[in-house]
This record gives sequence, structure tokens and C-alpha cells, in this order.
Amino acid sequence: MNVFYYPDKVFCLKECGNNALEVLYSFEKGSVYSEYAMIPFEMERVEVQTLAGKKVIDDYEELKEWWENEE
Repeated sequence: MNVFYYPDKVFCLKECGNNALEVLYSFEKGSVYSEYAMIPFEMERVEVQTLAGKKVIDDYEELKEWWENEE
């Protein structure tokens, strides 16, 4: 709920379960971070922010690769 009500702040995903991740990834606003790639296996795609703009990733391995290259 903090991500929704305080979109100008950044929150960690570290303790989130799959059900919370699905909700967080559906928000149009808000900022989150994690030390490693996190995507529920039931999700079809995730929108990420890159230096070039937004990108939709629909594969866990592709998300992990993107994550490693962004750090």
C-alpha cells in the first residue's frame, strides 16, 4: 500500500510474496527496487524502466539478463 499512497518514494521488494508482486507490478505509478530480479511465475509480463524508456519483459530469463546488465 505504501507504493500506491506514496508514489514519490522508493520501496524495497525484498520481503514481497508473489501475490504482492503481482499487485505492485500492475500499478501505473510508484517506485520499487530489489537487489535481484523478482517476477512471479504466473505473470505474463513486467514493465521495467530503462535509461532508454519503458520496456516490457515477458520471460523470467530475459528479466534476469536485463537486471544483470542494468546494474
